[in-house]
Amino acid sequence: NNSYKTIDNCLLTKDGKTLYLGFKTSVIPDSVTIIGERAFSCCHELENITIPDSVTVISKSAFASCYGLTSITIGKGVTFIEDAAFAYCTALTEINYNVANCTVNDVDNYVFAKAGQDKDGITVNFGTNVINIPQYLFFACNSKTVESRNYAPKITKVNFVKDSRCESIGTRAFAYCTSLTSVAIPDSVTSIGGSVFNECTSLTSAIIGNSVTTINDYMFYGCTSLTSITMPNSVTRIGSNVFGLTSLAVIYYMGTIEQGDNISIGSYNKTVKAKMHYYSEEEPTSDGNYWHYDTDGITPIVWTKEN
Repeated sequence: NNSYKTIDNCLLTKDGKTLYLGFKTSVIPDSVTIIGERAFSCCHELENITIPDSVTVISKSAFASCYGLTSITIGKGVTFIEDAAFAYCTALTEINYNVANCTVNDVDNYVFAKAGQDKDGITVNFGTNVINIPQYLFFACNSKTVESRNYAPKITKVNFVKDSRCESIGTRAFAYCTSLTSVAIPDSVTSIGGSVFNECTSLTSAIIGNSVTTINDYMFYGCTSLTSITMPNSVTRIGSNVFGLTSLAVIYYMGTIEQGDNISIGSYNKTVKAKMHYYSEEEPTSDGNYWHYDTDGITPIVWTKEN
């Protein structure tokens, strides 16, 4: 019905009980600005949903426990996503996120709690409209208990469009995403909050875009599988405990030895035994640790001097 401004639970419940509707696809009209609390909760047969640009609020538990939901597209107009909006969407495999700039609660938000856990994992695609990735978006909750990790969404891959306009990634946006294996932050990003990838225990490599100046505290703390990062010469400060409890072995630095020596390094990073390699497009003639890109323009290759 194109006259609806709000879709709420009264459409999907009767006498206080949820109707387990059998539809697989729902078209939300452009007239809708609010998806109300528990609007589609427990619609187990629902397989995909597209939230139009007109929607500004996705309310608490709006799509919670939609066990058959595999694909979500979120329009650019959303300004607030409430707690548990997509919690327990355990079959989820794809999130197309086009939101320009929105907010989520910073305590026990559970927006995507346990999402994708019945499948091989979720691919998150950030579109051209994204300016800010809000803090705690994919973080399960603010609890520090080990059990809280079990509520993190099973995100395995994060993609940014080639012409990304994303400028910032908020605090703990991906913390505890224990299935994420690699990430490439686009050059458009200038600000990354603290603990963004905290406890991403499957993360093995990360590429930091060339507009970032500060790697904030605890950014990769507890990433026990992390072995390498590619870091731009724009970085002037590395915060405290950025690489604590990691296996970081190599930093592929885009700058010179002199630039690297001028980076301010916070506490609890000195014990990290990572070897810094400095970028050289041509094969170096002097001794030292140098690297360049392979022919794919992505893979770092260490220069080795012939004996």
